[in-house]
Amino acid sequence: MLIYLMGRNTTIDYYNEHVKGKIHDYLYGNIRVKKAFKMLSRYLPKKMNHVLEIGCGIGYITYKLAKKFPKTAFVGLDISPKSIEIAQLLFRKKNLFYLAGELQPELFIQTFDIIFFLDVYEHISKTDRLPFLASLNKFLSERGIIVMSFPTPCYQKYLKNFNSQALQPIDESITLADLYQFALSTNTEIVYYKQIKAWRQGDYAHAVFARPSSEWTYHVKNSFFKKLTIRLIRFLHLPFLLYKKFLVYKKM
Repeated sequence: MLIYLMGRNTTIDYYNEHVKGKIHDYLYGNIRVKKAFKMLSRYLPKKMNHVLEIGCGIGYITYKLAKKFPKTAFVGLDISPKSIEIAQLLFRKKNLFYLAGELQPELFIQTFDIIFFLDVYEHISKTDRLPFLASLNKFLSERGIIVMSFPTPCYQKYLKNFNSQALQPIDESITLADLYQFALSTNTEIVYYKQIKAWRQGDYAHAVFARPSSEWTYHVKNSFFKKLTIRLIRFLHLPFLLYKKFLVYKKM
């Protein structure tokens, strides 16, 4: 038990000491965070009662959402008390509440329509995953959605071999098998998965999980310009499609 607590304290100390890096990301930007936030934004419905961010850091992601959705109650949870202290100083809103600590079964009395954590799950040890998933299952609403981002196993392997100083005290690989177990344990379905490029091709992945009763497709939002681009590409490819069809019919 003492070793377990020492491990916990070491992790908390690490995140308290590295809070400057979070401030740097806010001031100068971080492509990994920007892409994860863009993906998250596509799955936010117009009406939400409660939203939880796990591993909110200094809170600027939760704050941006709280500004955009003033009628929604947001909670930012982080293991680092120092991060929460800075969040309360810099990013305060009436509909935003910060809490220092870990996700525990008795932490909330309400459920959440959206639970998201960006680059967090890989920092939860495999021995702690089951109670974490049980808490997620308890706090996710009947039609709720979970959104997450994480480094791919290939990128984790690269870091371990060539840039081990970039790894955190706990830095697990998240495999497809882990995602399958995640869905089973949270009573959700994997409705979206994609590997993206932050700094290297396929270095990070995005995943979305939804309750079976959730009408998650209504949550996906595409911008007008994205829809216009897709239609333009289809139009430009139309002559090539017709030519391909002509060749097929000719050969038949």
